[in-house]
Amino acid sequence: MNNFYKIAVIFGTALLALALGCSHPTAVAGGSTTTDNAKVLGKALYPNGNPAKGALVRVRPQGYVRGLSIEPDSITHNDTTVDDSGRYFIDSLPVGNYFIEINDTIASAGLLTCDIINAQNSRVLPADTLWPYQAIRGKLDSTRLQSAAYYVQVYDLDRIVKVDSASGAFTIPDLPQGTYRLRIFSTDTVIKPIIIDSVKADTGGAAIIVDTAKSAVIDTTKTDTIKSLPKNGIWAQTNGPSGGQVTSFAAIGGTLFAGTQGGGVFYSANTGTSWSAVNAGLASLGVQTLAVIGPDLFAGTNSGGVFLSVNNGATWSAVNTGINSGTDVQSLFADSTNLFMGTYQGEVFFSANNGASWAEADAGLLSPAGAFPSDTAVYAFARSGNYLFAGTDGKGVFRTTNNGAIWSQVNNGLTNKNVRALVASDTFIFAGTNGNGVFRSSDNGANWIATNAGLTLYIQEFFLSGKNLFAGTGTSGVIVSSDNGTTWTTASTGLPDKNVCALTSNGTTLVAGTFSSGAFLSNDNGGSWAPVNTGLVNSDVLSLAVKGNVVFAGLNYTTGGGGLVRSSDNGNTWIPCGKVGPANISTYTPISTICINGNDVLIGTIGYGAFRSSDNGDNWTALSNGLPQGGAIQSIVLCKGTLLVDASSSIYLSTDNGSNWAAVNFNFSGNALQSLAASDSTVVVGGSGGVFISTDCGITWSAANNGLPAGWASPVQISGKNIFAFAGGKMFYSADKGASWNAVPNGLASGSVLSIAVHGSDLITGTSQGGVFSSANNGGNWSTANIGFPSADVQAFAFSNSILFAATKGSGVWKMNLQ
Repeated sequence: MNNFYKIAVIFGTALLALALGCSHPTAVAGGSTTTDNAKVLGKALYPNGNPAKGALVRVRPQGYVRGLSIEPDSITHNDTTVDDSGRYFIDSLPVGNYFIEINDTIASAGLLTCDIINAQNSRVLPADTLWPYQAIRGKLDSTRLQSAAYYVQVYDLDRIVKVDSASGAFTIPDLPQGTYRLRIFSTDTVIKPIIIDSVKADTGGAAIIVDTAKSAVIDTTKTDTIKSLPKNGIWAQTNGPSGGQVTSFAAIGGTLFAGTQGGGVFYSANTGTSWSAVNAGLASLGVQTLAVIGPDLFAGTNSGGVFLSVNNGATWSAVNTGINSGTDVQSLFADSTNLFMGTYQGEVFFSANNGASWAEADAGLLSPAGAFPSDTAVYAFARSGNYLFAGTDGKGVFRTTNNGAIWSQVNNGLTNKNVRALVASDTFIFAGTNGNGVFRSSDNGANWIATNAGLTLYIQEFFLSGKNLFAGTGTSGVIVSSDNGTTWTTASTGLPDKNVCALTSNGTTLVAGTFSSGAFLSNDNGGSWAPVNTGLVNSDVLSLAVKGNVVFAGLNYTTGGGGLVRSSDNGNTWIPCGKVGPANISTYTPISTICINGNDVLIGTIGYGAFRSSDNGDNWTALSNGLPQGGAIQSIVLCKGTLLVDASSSIYLSTDNGSNWAAVNFNFSGNALQSLAASDSTVVVGGSGGVFISTDCGITWSAANNGLPAGWASPVQISGKNIFAFAGGKMFYSADKGASWNAVPNGLASGSVLSIAVHGSDLITGTSQGGVFSSANNGGNWSTANIGFPSADVQAFAFSNSILFAATKGSGVWKMNLQ
């Protein structure tokens, strides 16, 4: 069932004539009613034409607020439902201004404003669309809550929720998309209600923080800064940085879906002009592959198996009966009503019932137990007549005539058996290999010949459009052949990221998904490309820093050396900084660390050393004098005017803002140094050999591992007189400059801690898909701070005035208002 359905309000000549205007509301306010009554007939359909039977239709006058109980007012009898044919009928509606909500009570809702002017004429505006549920989340200052109960009402809708008396939190779920007016009141009539206007509902839940100091609530966006992290702080995603890895595409009707590595699934109703995430119920946001059968959308994930959405991605459910739910799915292939899945472990599964159950179908494809080479991933499928083909990473091509009951290897002439892509075209089968380009077979795989026209390429994806065969490559962007692969030409103008993972089309428009830079669109068969990443926030952010009102974000795996972006409006817009690295750089340049020193911005990269900018990143100077060439710099910190970097298992110091560097006179015994922190004259570094500490800004060092588990200790951080390190799966602290260590008490989530930050008296940790935790007593007790936050790795933090920013792997930058 598809949840994006049209709401068409239809009026026949037999109905009482009336003037009715229906539109999508942008704000909610006002209203009136008069005496004349009218009848309204509407129709609710899914995009595929099926009726949205059973959907609830609510009619409320503008300005309506619901009381604590269902009130016997004059409008409740107008509520109705959509019948089996998709129609609904509203009888005896007085002249006035109304909101009509249509809600399927499962995952989606729509809202219309309808103005009934008189009983003489009729007017109908274009059909409306039902979108996925939105929400508003908020909290009252629980320290000031009085003994009476508090409630939150939504004007113009039948919504009222009670505020949790312990935490002050409230959630208004299942809302249609829109901007609302709230009324917050107490059962204590002495406390005056307060109205909050222009609250936008969104998929993460809009953030509202309110204060109960003098009345029911006061909007605290202008109150004093709270100096500790709010226990129930609310996160909101910034508008970027956009882009990231797009692994796959699928289409249902005019809706385009993109699977991403870390950001889940995004959809676009305008060929990529704008995107929205649709991940409710999708337990794994690492989506490798998408497939469609009729109106149903399937997503194959990393370590999460397969998920199904019957409503255009609004909600997802796991469909893993017969397989391990933790399976790494590499490929999905819809073959009529059958669905095939290839795994990273070399298995093939088959479903004939829309994924409700799976059966293993890889006899002849898997190696015998204990055999060598080990089984490798199944990356691609293709159908040609009675033959189904599978492309594997290491064993070449297999084919079957019985839905995978028996497979046989067909590799004669295939000199590279790392097959990443397959496609059938007329009488040909094409195989794309990892390093040796394209091979073609005209006899259903019995024999293969190379068709590369002198090109040796990494082929990752095929897409057939008419007579044109497009291929996405790992190093050369998009190539195209119009003669069945005999000759190829490049088609990558305007495509900065030449690592193309996915290709599709919407009519005459081509769309390419890249490894690190998001999606690109071409309207001239690949002659030129332009980015289409608005709303496609899937970036992997490694580092953050703040200089004045400018937030800098360092990206992972961004091509062309442009891995640093900045925002001057708290993340509403992001722009790329200048190119980093050699003039001819074309490889990936992860920005691993950012350090602010006065007016200068310094960055460390993986593979290209350190750089400095005095103009907010527009231009860069390489800081290579004394540093290892091409080294991997994990951290840059400032200690009383001295800069320190960790590179090539050593620490380097600079006293002239990075122009010259010198290695410290200490043998770190080849340890991989990963994390630096500095406070006053104390510097601590953690890595594969544990923790090392300096008390003179890095001139002299000593090992400090008494009480720490052997092995990795990272990240590290200094908070006041305490030093913190994550080691052996636990957080440890030292109050004596590393002479001894103790594990912090329980309360911190299990799993890896990836980042640690200090804000006032608060210690804040970011974890691997476990969210954000904070402690106001040096790790003695921990509380979560995850309202609205995604299931993503938290890799760095930064503070700008009263805003906390968090860098994630696959979901860009998020922020929390600390006021």
